Amino acid sequence: MLPKTRGCAAYWLIGCESPKLCGENRLPVLRNVLQYVLHLHYQQKETIRDSCRLAVEALVPFFIRAGFETDHLIEVKYACDKLVKKFEEWIHLKKSMNRKTNPRREAFKSSLDKLFDLGRKDAMNLIKLEEDRAFYKSMKEDRLATMSGVDMKLARRKARKEKKDEGMRKLKRRSDEAQLVLFKKVLSDTIDDPAVESGTENEDEGMYAIAQYQTLNIILISKLNATCFISSRIPSTCQEKKIS
Repeated sequence: MLPKTRGCAAYWLIGCESPKLCGENRLPVLRNVLQYVLHLHYQQKETIRDSCRLAVEALVPFFIRAGFETDHLIEVKYACDKLVKKFEEWIHLKKSMNRKTNPRREAFKSSLDKLFDLGRKDAMNLIKLEEDRAFYKSMKEDRLATMSGVDMKLARRKARKEKKDEGMRKLKRRSDEAQLVLFKKVLSDTIDDPAVESGTENEDEGMYAIAQYQTLNIILISKLNATCFISSRIPSTCQEKKIS
């Protein structure tokens, strides 16, 4: 570890620690992420794993801005494990920092300025917008593309989708409640129906139970169909139900 300069601890290969995850208008590279991990671990006294987890969680919004709209495109746990291995590799390499040549050290140095990727292996095929795919490709290769603030069009689209989903959930809850009330009413009416009481005392008890069950089923289904036809305002499809 190098001495502190201007109030910032400069670390071997990685540079100064950072109190926040920096990426400007691009997706952060491994160096940016490790600088934040160093701050969390040495200044905030978090464990290595917790520091890596917090860094990955802070990295997620960058990827969402870049077009990773759904959680299934981002592998947080895998990224956390990968970051822990990178940090531990850096600690191990520090022990041999005075060696003139070290192929592993050179490979680690070259990885520092490459994208620390949270995306799945097939994320490129799952990103919907062409411009988002082009940006992601640039971040993995030449890193020339930039993000310009919040994508207002995308933000409005997300807000509309959330509002629509919430409306559908409320509609489904009302439909389920209406169907439950309807089912209870039909069941109550069916139990009181005289047709269910058919049968004679001389019949075998088991055969009578089966006949009663079948009669109850037939009456219930017919009443459900008739009631669903009348209650056409209920916003869901009424299907035949049997008592099990």
